[in-house]
Formats: sequence, C-alpha cells, structure tokens
Amino acid sequence: MKHVVTDANVLFSGLISGNEKIVRLFGEYTIYTPDFALVEVQKYQELILSKTKIEPQKLRDYTLRLFKKIVVVPNLIISNQSYYKAFNLCKGVDEKDTPYLALSIELEIELLTQDEKLASHLRKEGFDKIT
Repeated sequence: MKHVVTDANVLFSGLISGNEKIVRLFGEYTIYTPDFALVEVQKYQELILSKTKIEPQKLRDYTLRLFKKIVVVPNLIISNQSYYKAFNLCKGVDEKDTPYLALSIELEIELLTQDEKLASHLRKEGFDKIT
C-alpha cells in the first residue's frame, strides 16, 4: 500500500464533490495529513457547505467515510528540522502549506496536492516527492 501526505485542497475537493471514487482511492493508500488540516476544514466549512451539491445527511455520512481513511498526525511528531526545511521550500509561494510539506519530509513520503503552483515551485526547488 502506498503512503502519501495530503493537503487541505485535496480534502476540500473530496468534501465538495462527494465523489465515492475519492473514498475508494483513499482506501488504496494510507493517507496522512497534519492536524492543521482540520483547522483549515473548520475555517472553510461555510465555503465547502455552500459549494457542495450533497444534501446535509449524505454529506455527513460521506465525510465520516472519507475521514475514516485519513490518519491525522499531531504536530508534535514533526521535527523542527523538517519544519524549517519545509518553510524554506514553501517561502515565496504559500507558507500555509508548510505543515503539509513538513509532514511529507518527516515521514519521507510523497505529498499529494492539487496546487499546481506549489507543485511546480517545489520541483524547481529540487523537491520531487509530489503526486
């Protein structure tokens, strides 16, 4: 089974779409995300709710199925060294992505993102563990 770190953009897309393919895809991977992702989901919940086409009860059930597939990792396991490296890589494009990249660096696994600007920037900086 492949292991990846996912960022909030992937979670948002899944929650908005309600697509069961995402739940199945997440079942094929071990998906990790930093606890910061929950802060972002909370922060943007109104936007997610306004964009989704799923009725509330189905969204609730879908969200529970989706989050059963995700390992939320507490910030405390990410070393300062990984954070420092991630911050320097994200600097200039989007520093809010630092926790996701730091977890990817810490666990030495790929980062799953839909943020092409971030992915392109990271590749230019020599970080190629991006899906």
